[in-house]
Amino acid sequence: MLSAIVIYLNENDAGPGFYRFAATLGLLPSGASKDQRLTFWLGQVGRIHDHYERGRIVD
Repeated sequence: MLSAIVIYLNENDAGPGFYRFAATLGLLPSGASKDQRLTFWLGQVGRIHDHYERGRIVD
């Protein structure tokens, strides 16, 4: 999710809308714990960096 790059105002984390959207897409459980959300967000940020560093789509 490209929106993972955007962080919540004054936080080092994605905002609640990011996690709601991820749950709507079925990428994250709707009742995900804080640790699950953080792990998911960091994974998405890593995938974006990998994609643009290598210039290819990461499955």
